[in-house]
Amino acid sequence: KIKTLQATGIPYHRIGILYRTKFCSLPFEKALRTMQIPYQMMGSRGFFERKEILDLNCYLTAAAFPKDDVAFDRVLNTPKRGIGPGTVKKIAASRTPGMSLQDAARKTVAERVMSPKIHKGLHTLLQALSDIRKMAPDAAIRHVITCVGYMDYLKQYGKNDKMDFITREENINQLLHTASRHRTLLGYLEEASLVKEDTEEGDEEESSSGVKLSTVHASKGLEYEVVFIAGCEENLFPHWKSLEFENDLQEERRLMYVAMTRAEKHLYITSAQYRKGQSNPRSRFLAELEHTL
Repeated sequence: KIKTLQATGIPYHRIGILYRTKFCSLPFEKALRTMQIPYQMMGSRGFFERKEILDLNCYLTAAAFPKDDVAFDRVLNTPKRGIGPGTVKKIAASRTPGMSLQDAARKTVAERVMSPKIHKGLHTLLQALSDIRKMAPDAAIRHVITCVGYMDYLKQYGKNDKMDFITREENINQLLHTASRHRTLLGYLEEASLVKEDTEEGDEEESSSGVKLSTVHASKGLEYEVVFIAGCEENLFPHWKSLEFENDLQEERRLMYVAMTRAEKHLYITSAQYRKGQSNPRSRFLAELEHTL
């Protein structure tokens, strides 16, 4: 549909795809990349660039590629396990020619040259990486989350901001669903790296002239010739957190109005019958709109 619109003279940068929650961006990032349609993330990073996704993917990368020093360095102290820059330097200093940082850490653990706290933290991390090396991607992610207490870490990282935690948790749930569609770590990491590389290496001018991907919140004050509102399903838009109190539901309804009024000429509202393998009821907002027509 986007290519058809572009063929009628509507430029890509005048087309907006809006969604209620950030995790919804991933299918569009994949589809637009596959169709070679330029796009730009508005107000947030691409899915695979978000902190929680980078953290967990680096665990998988470090397990699949023990020579990847960048991935291993990221997970060394995430969550915090007392391994600061000074300790990393000590580990790195023990390397012999051709030895990776992870190999040096395993050497350090074997020689028991660190304090008991750091030794325990390193041992736990290295054991987790060994455990997940041959697991299916989604099982590996679940194992890491449990083994290192990652969700507790995210709560503290967000300073107990409940909505921040919910957003990151939704991103992780989407990550698990995406990972479950692959049988091996290598297959999954290949897809993740392709999306990530396209986001990082895309030409800045081309990106700015591409289709805009945005949450409804980040779209306030912006207008497009064409707007697609995606994910109009119960528990998604309106968001499940809003269903308990009427004031919260009214705020969701106002957000729907904001999303609709971003469109200058054409508005498309969509819902999925199935999401993550489960049947999804249409948003009550669609019935309300149909009732007014």
